[in-house]
Amino acid sequence: MMILDRGDIVKLNGNREGEITSLPTDFMANSHYEVTLTNGDKVWVKEDSILYKIDQDSVDDINNYFEIIYDKNGVHLIPKNLDEIVIDDDNDMLKSMSFKTNGDTKHSEITIHIGDTVITNKEPEKEEEDTNNKKHRII
Repeated sequence: MMILDRGDIVKLNGNREGEITSLPTDFMANSHYEVTLTNGDKVWVKEDSILYKIDQDSVDDINNYFEIIYDKNGVHLIPKNLDEIVIDDDNDMLKSMSFKTNGDTKHSEITIHIGDTVITNKEPEKEEEDTNNKKHRII
């Protein structure tokens, strides 16, 4: 159970964000939170629709940590000021990758939680030897 108060900024399901304006204990709230969304709309939601509270002091732009490139092959995240990568795959249920940075940013570590997805190391492709090579060593 989360402890939420008026004025808290929250992330809701459906990729929505908003500020709590009324609590479930308020008159006529019917066990719901009133949330004013970023677009100004007001909605009533149950607690299970609130994913998490957003800590405004910790929020930072992802562009401070990654160069983001979009192209026909997909989305490419290129870490900035990368110092170290730690892969934690000891826990079968919650595997993660942590990027340690050495830059002048609000956070020094970025963690990507990948759940139970298998982590594989892609081996570089070996070049085939050219058997028709005309060069031979003469002794």
